Amino acid sequence: AVRGADGKIDYSLALSQFNADYPRDNNRFRRSVIRSSFGYEANEAVYFDIKLSYHQAAGGSPGALPGNTTDHLKREVVNVSPAVTWDVSEAWTSKLVYTFENQWQPSFDGGPAFGSLNRLNVAAHLAEWQNVHEVTDDWKVATGVLWQDQAVDRTTTSAFGGGINANLQNLAGYAQSQWSPITGLSLINSLRYDAYSDYANAVTWRQAVAYEHQPTA
Repeated sequence: AVRGADGKIDYSLALSQFNADYPRDNNRFRRSVIRSSFGYEANEAVYFDIKLSYHQAAGGSPGALPGNTTDHLKREVVNVSPAVTWDVSEAWTSKLVYTFENQWQPSFDGGPAFGSLNRLNVAAHLAEWQNVHEVTDDWKVATGVLWQDQAVDRTTTSAFGGGINANLQNLAGYAQSQWSPITGLSLINSLRYDAYSDYANAVTWRQAVAYEHQPTA
């Protein structure tokens, strides 16, 4: 991993690799992960950044009976998320984020005689606009809207079928208040409304009280 900054530009990059060979036939596992982020401070009030990641995992599936050398599962995930943060004023911060994620998962299961090849692809888009207002020194209010679109496509060579081609969309709005009337005490109230394309719309809420005790020594 490496991270740093040069003037108005900052960056980070991390790579990891995990390999395992377990003491059974067809029971290897491999995982590779790359994560990176790049940021640019346009001025004192506006900051641009983009996060990128790639994840790949593959392994054999030996099953309950010995001798299965064909079943396997692979998964790849690509994520790209650009964002811009704008300090509109000392008491108001606005952030706009877009995220695209694609998951691809081929697998073979069922053994060499009756096995089937399955391919699953999930593409998701998410856009969110969030605003945080410092109404007073001890009261913050966050509001936002988000839109999400998810497409799922699954094909299979199985004689029993099981293919999927579906799309789900969601438009939501939310608000949260965090008030600290005394030092250490936080009162949190939030409300969210979700409008779904394929399900009933929903209203959810949350109320919480938190107290952080000050150190005694």
